[in-house]
Amino acid sequence: MRCLPFLLLFLPQDRAKVRDWTLIYYMSYDNNLERCGPVITDGLEKGAKGTSLAVTILSDDTDKGGLKRIVIEGGNRTSETLSTDNSASETVLAEYLAWAAKSWPAKHYAVVFLDHGGRLDEMCLDQWPGEGEPKKWLSAKLAGPVLREFRKSCGGEVDLLFLQQCGRGSVENLYNFRGAAAAVMASQTVVGAPNTYYTKSLQWLAGKPKATGAEIARQIMTDDEHYTNYVCVDGKALEELPAKLAAVVEPLLKAPKPAAGLKACFTAEAETNFDLLGWLGSATKESGAAGDPLAAFTKWVNGTLIVSHTKSSGGAAAAKDWCGLSLWVPSSRRVRGMYADWPIYEKSRLPELWKALYPVVK
Repeated sequence: MRCLPFLLLFLPQDRAKVRDWTLIYYMSYDNNLERCGPVITDGLEKGAKGTSLAVTILSDDTDKGGLKRIVIEGGNRTSETLSTDNSASETVLAEYLAWAAKSWPAKHYAVVFLDHGGRLDEMCLDQWPGEGEPKKWLSAKLAGPVLREFRKSCGGEVDLLFLQQCGRGSVENLYNFRGAAAAVMASQTVVGAPNTYYTKSLQWLAGKPKATGAEIARQIMTDDEHYTNYVCVDGKALEELPAKLAAVVEPLLKAPKPAAGLKACFTAEAETNFDLLGWLGSATKESGAAGDPLAAFTKWVNGTLIVSHTKSSGGAAAAKDWCGLSLWVPSSRRVRGMYADWPIYEKSRLPELWKALYPVVK
């Protein structure tokens, strides 16, 4: 019963106004990406014009007058200013999602996060969250539960969660969003800006009201030009990830050796991500472990977890041997325990591997 007030917050007041799709954008551009905001908003407006789609945008820029809630429906665009300027707050995120579902109820939702992606737990950079406050990032670990609650309570289905930010395609990050959407889309490397899919993909969606989240992801991959590679994973299959990882990590623990000769697919400050299957394959080879667990894991990743994986024409060379997913690998024992409390580490046995590869020197 304690969840009832939160649930009631989401229930639409007038079910007669339920549309097929509401697209919810979280555009935290209080940084050097501010210039992209108008381009994206115009593209979304053009795509939604003359359709039954509703598009909402929570917009943050370098103006210190408050966040803006923008609504695009049909040929109209409206905007209101909020009292807060903090787009790096999970509370602000939850309130925005609640408002979107209550004000623009739909059978289907897609939620898209725009902005920079930083270290493992950094998904939205807000340079000025409020007077006297230092810059902040939205926490992926804290955002995951907010999105799961939204999916349960919104009155429709969250078909797609698109993390349109650099480097969010790591398995550690994606597992934070297990159960948050039917399909989760991200990139294991750098994503360009402002991206080019908005008008075309929305017009496509308007003509296919029963499209799945995976189908929308594929359409975005087709229409966008500002990316290296995108991956879309099955939201339900993410639940199995720790146990599947444990099976391939276990044989590595017998004679643990790090992967060798690999190029990182994403770095942020002192953190490094490598291609998931590339790193595990190299580590298996270096340690002399049996290859059967890796083969079984690879089959599951490519056949069940990953719904689609696309490399752009310009990024095909850089991502030639990448599977679409990445793995955060600690660069030293000093940082190996930074994310020890993350959900994926509870059953994946990865903490044991990092401890074995970077033992404490006595």
